Amino acid sequence: MSLYSLVIINIHSKQILEKYFYLKEFSFFTRSSVKEAILMISQEVSNRIENYEFQSFFHTFNDKKTYLIFTKVYGEELYVSCGDGEYLPSIANLFFEKVYKDNDRSLLLEDFQDSKSKDTLGKIKNEITETKEVCIKTLNSLFERGEKLDDLIDKSEQLSKSSKMFYKAAHKRNRCC
Repeated sequence: MSLYSLVIINIHSKQILEKYFYLKEFSFFTRSSVKEAILMISQEVSNRIENYEFQSFFHTFNDKKTYLIFTKVYGEELYVSCGDGEYLPSIANLFFEKVYKDNDRSLLLEDFQDSKSKDTLGKIKNEITETKEVCIKTLNSLFERGEKLDDLIDKSEQLSKSSKMFYKAAHKRNRCC
């Protein structure tokens, strides 16, 4: 998951104001061609942009590799970025927000190369999933030992009476007809 470029274009004059590239994934001999293609696509997008909100477009090259083009307008500047087909749009939007607020844009492009490292929501979801799996395994191992949840609840001295009553009431309501 890589982000290859950031091109900033004036909406009215269609002039490129700034351009940054991170093309280490491409061979040295093809980098200039890739830059030209990205600049051409950015110019074309700037001519056709209708919506000033965050947008993403797919571009398939030679029926093999898919690239994502991300755009967002701030004031009179259009931000266009190109990433591989797996780059997360939510992180690209975050990238544009950081670029708009920060002056050192070339370092930001390097910093946002791996979208998964910036995806805190995805990290939290993964941690919750892992915790859930551990809980399920623990409960399954308890059931394998022949202990029933009802017996564990009754034996537990750590649970208050209200917790035990809550469990029993919930258990009665969850039974099938």
